[in-house]
Amino acid sequence: YPQSDQLVSTGIKHPILDGEFLIANTYLYLSEHREQTPFAALASWTGVADCDLTEENPQRLQCAQIDSAFLPTFGVNLEAGRVFTHDEDAPGARKVALISHVMWHTRFAGDPNVIGKTIPIDSVPTEIIGVLPADFELPTLQKVDLVVPQALAIRRYTPGDTGRPLRVFGRLRDGITVEQATAAMAPFAHEWLDGIPAPMRKQASFVLRRVRDFQIQDVKTASWILVATTLAILLIVCANVANLLLARAESRRREFEMRLVLGAGRWRLVRQTLVESLLLSGLGAALGGMLALLLVRMFRSLAPSGLPRIEQATVDGRVLFFLTTAAILCGIAAGIAPAFAGLRIETLGGWRASRSGLIVRRLLITAQIALSLTLLSDAGLLVESLRRMTHIDGGLNSAGQVTTAEITLGAVRHPSAQARQQFFDAIAGRLRANPMITSVAISDTVPPSGFIHNKPIAALEVIGRAASEQRTGSMVSWRSVSPEYFATVGVPILHGRGFTDADRTGPDLMIVSNALAHVLFGSANPIGQTIHIKGNGPNATIVGVAADAENAGLPGHSDPEYYLVRKVITDPQLGSSAGIVTRSLHTYDGQQFVIVRSAARPEAVAGWIRTEVTAMDPTCPITISTLAARVHEVSARPRFNATLLGLFAVAGLIIAATGLYGLIAYLVAQRRREIGVRLALGATAGRIARMVLSGALRSVSIGVVLGAAGAVATWRVLQSMLFDVGGRAQAGLLAFAVATLIGVAVLASLGPALRASRVDPAEALRHD
Repeated sequence: YPQSDQLVSTGIKHPILDGEFLIANTYLYLSEHREQTPFAALASWTGVADCDLTEENPQRLQCAQIDSAFLPTFGVNLEAGRVFTHDEDAPGARKVALISHVMWHTRFAGDPNVIGKTIPIDSVPTEIIGVLPADFELPTLQKVDLVVPQALAIRRYTPGDTGRPLRVFGRLRDGITVEQATAAMAPFAHEWLDGIPAPMRKQASFVLRRVRDFQIQDVKTASWILVATTLAILLIVCANVANLLLARAESRRREFEMRLVLGAGRWRLVRQTLVESLLLSGLGAALGGMLALLLVRMFRSLAPSGLPRIEQATVDGRVLFFLTTAAILCGIAAGIAPAFAGLRIETLGGWRASRSGLIVRRLLITAQIALSLTLLSDAGLLVESLRRMTHIDGGLNSAGQVTTAEITLGAVRHPSAQARQQFFDAIAGRLRANPMITSVAISDTVPPSGFIHNKPIAALEVIGRAASEQRTGSMVSWRSVSPEYFATVGVPILHGRGFTDADRTGPDLMIVSNALAHVLFGSANPIGQTIHIKGNGPNATIVGVAADAENAGLPGHSDPEYYLVRKVITDPQLGSSAGIVTRSLHTYDGQQFVIVRSAARPEAVAGWIRTEVTAMDPTCPITISTLAARVHEVSARPRFNATLLGLFAVAGLIIAATGLYGLIAYLVAQRRREIGVRLALGATAGRIARMVLSGALRSVSIGVVLGAAGAVATWRVLQSMLFDVGGRAQAGLLAFAVATLIGVAVLASLGPALRASRVDPAEALRHD
């Protein structure tokens, strides 16, 4: 976006929604009083939702609802056409839309006369008035197919107003900083926070931040961890190469001292060692660059969907610049120490190893061990977190295959809530007739991690209990389901009973999760208790308690939950207009999920679902998945992070072990005469081997202590990426990492130690 440093996101942050938001009338009030704010422009959007192009070849689209000020605020210039006006962004206005550059070319073959054409969106005629630029993306970095007006209904603003939540963005006036804008918005923020119901207020806060910070909020920590890990690997490699070059410099000490005797200046020797190390670094960088081209492609294919900018990850000019700079700095870092290895002309006649050089090499090995242990411990935490995440059943019984089909009905063919309900009931009945299908359920949402309705827990009022006894402070989720839902998804009923078909026409009933029952009633029996759900009509009686299910997809991240039974609609006029219709406590819109449990292959089940749906409505878009695939998708990003960090940790461990092996082997070679004398004086082979191993383990032990401290320090940073990995597990993983590192160090030192124990004393004493 042009002048993107002026763009900010603002609103109230509360657990009810991810990210900051404002209620629609609060946003409209702020827009009317914009001159009193630090904003040069304000805009809002409702989010991205599925919509459908309901032509002969139906297509599921991604539609964003924005207001008329959105594109001008962000400085977006259209490819063709115009943005919609303020009048077109009003309830009841004629339907208009902007199409994406991709849709313009794929659906309309880049037709320049596409402006003015009418297409059916959710069976409603919609005029195309513009084409978005090819690089357009929303502030969430999402690409969309359509942009439509959000058509906010305007009503008089009152503090504490409730209504439609919006994402609000602004462009700051010239010269205004984020800090100044935050201070200027304080009076508005206080009014908004004071208007929030008291039980919810303690979890609410005002937020104003740059759009860039808004965009990268969920990947920032992981990105910095991977950057730090990469630099740690680079440091380990530099230390290793420097160690090898120091050892090489020791072996060339007589050559260098002879050059000094013959008149060579020290700067000339420095230039020689630097040229050699820079040449080595340059060749390594060239090979690394070619390997990076392959690895980036591989990691792009492994990366989970939805990872911001991952498709743009490539080896470009910036990467090559970093590669070149790193090669130069690494070459200098690795070559500067050998260049100043304590050369003295006086020692030419009686050459001996430099003690200072030996100390430097031991310090380098210690640093490698410390960094490797930190990486190994952190990778172990992520891998253990991933293991616990993927092995927990989440309360969803995986016996048999569970297939989900998201079905969206058009408003023309299915204009009323009764018609939509009858359609889904008919689909369920057709599928139940298949002998290969165990059970079929209908739900307005489906786990895990999909959209789900939620409310503050304070909205649940237990009839007969004093207000002072009500629980407050958290959120509760809910969904409307058919009686077969629990058996199909695999959530067991712990107490009471599940829903029955008779419940669909009787009084309003509710099933609560075990967690919600504990929150509302403690150890008391919740069966038979009546709940008033504020803002949703009649009361509901609790008839059952269901097991807790990780419906958010991640252990410990799901809210308490309650379930309502899908009622039978008897009024044919109910919901004659398109959209969401509410009767009693339940939603009846055109987008529902059909959930099927079957022992058959998911591909076969998907075919049966498509056949039955197409037979009833061939224009109906369907999105089919499996419950296992949805669970796998939730853990995709943590799996990707754990895989990368695990690869880095293994690479660091191998490099450090190689460096330790090289150092110990070099020290054994340097002490060959000493070892020969010890053997000649009666030392046993076992004692010589223990001497070498103990010397290696001294360097390792110091590195282990420093690495353990580094691991503990990084745990706090990793905390937001961990799931159900407590202090005891962390301590156990650190102990395992220490044991692994010491074991690898012993193996790396064992070869040189055994060679030292087999030295021939007579040959060693005659040497040199």
